[in-house]
Amino acid sequence: DSWNIFFNERIINAILAQIYQFKAESCAGEADDWSKAEYYAKEARGDSRVENTVEEQKELNYAPAQDDYFTLDKPHPFALLRSAHPGDGGNNYAPWGLPNDPQQKVTPELFAMYDETDIRVPVFFNTVNDIPYWIKLRSDGSVDVCSESHPLFRISDLLLFEAEALDRQGKSDALVLLNEFKSSKIPGYAGYSGSDVLEEILRERRKEFALEEQMRWLDMKRLGVSVTREGLDDDNEPKIY
Repeated sequence: DSWNIFFNERIINAILAQIYQFKAESCAGEADDWSKAEYYAKEARGDSRVENTVEEQKELNYAPAQDDYFTLDKPHPFALLRSAHPGDGGNNYAPWGLPNDPQQKVTPELFAMYDETDIRVPVFFNTVNDIPYWIKLRSDGSVDVCSESHPLFRISDLLLFEAEALDRQGKSDALVLLNEFKSSKIPGYAGYSGSDVLEEILRERRKEFALEEQMRWLDMKRLGVSVTREGLDDDNEPKIY
């Protein structure tokens, strides 16, 4: 593990947790898949916590200095591979726009899921003329510096892995983990009072991992969620994602 991040035991456990989570809902699923997903997610998480401030949330999405590609020494990021890409003079790339000039609209249905005090709101979105836009993967100040974040595994991911696995097995501790997660994201959160813990866990996965490296896509595949694709309209309005 001194030269290859994948020899880290926690990462191996995280990979196994991900495998059993995906396998459990597939045609290859077996009765003990969810118990294995629970075990390996818990082993990978250890005593680590999820981010619980705006600044910590930013660390996951905004590229760091170029000499800080790997982060394993903080209580919340885990196996986070990140880099900042300077423009090459010919292919300057700012797909999400600049901090004060965001380009991609947020679907209203998704935006409405976030509590007003949620620490993710100022990190993920910028509202211009009452319309929310994505800034989660924004460029860092100009088209010459594109933020490119690659979260390989995150404590938030592992905690929600474990919570889902607990609920799938009918274990009440799923609610404990869900409340731990939501309390980290929403200051003063009073606890989930709804009746569908699994649905709320899946909603939090959608909210937390939006735009991140196939995360939502893989969840949609394993859960059988349908998808439609539409082009730009006749007025060339920005596409809603």
